[in-house]
Amino acid sequence: MIKKRWLDGMYNEEECRKKMSQSKQKNWEDGAYDNVVFSSNRPTGIELQIAAALDITGIEHEMQFHPENCRYFYDEYISKLNLLLEVDGAYWHSSEIARKRDQEKDQWAIKNGYRLLRIGEQEIGEKSAWAIIVNQVLPLMKATL
Repeated sequence: MIKKRWLDGMYNEEECRKKMSQSKQKNWEDGAYDNVVFSSNRPTGIELQIAAALDITGIEHEMQFHPENCRYFYDEYISKLNLLLEVDGAYWHSSEIARKRDQEKDQWAIKNGYRLLRIGEQEIGEKSAWAIIVNQVLPLMKATL
């Protein structure tokens, strides 16, 4: 029913998205997600670009990596470097709630001995996923040889 109404234009897409975001933010602040393990349903386009660049360079990686005893999934993990990659889309990661969550994920990774590299959508648009992997990840790989 809601899908039909959405398709028929009875709901303003921007208003609905804003209300859903406010609702999710309130739940987050109230601690509703404290014991929840977070995961994306599927990789985004920019995550797939990074994964493809890793594949082309021959770097072994694991998508949607879930470290033991962690409530989060990370976009990519390169075990040889103990490196977590987070690929941040401009829309979602510009919100206050996402920045708070990102900060928590960063702190968890560092506290638990992981390296962490955040790659923004704008950076991918300006340089390309390939250039980012070649300039930021490959030098780390060469340093471990």
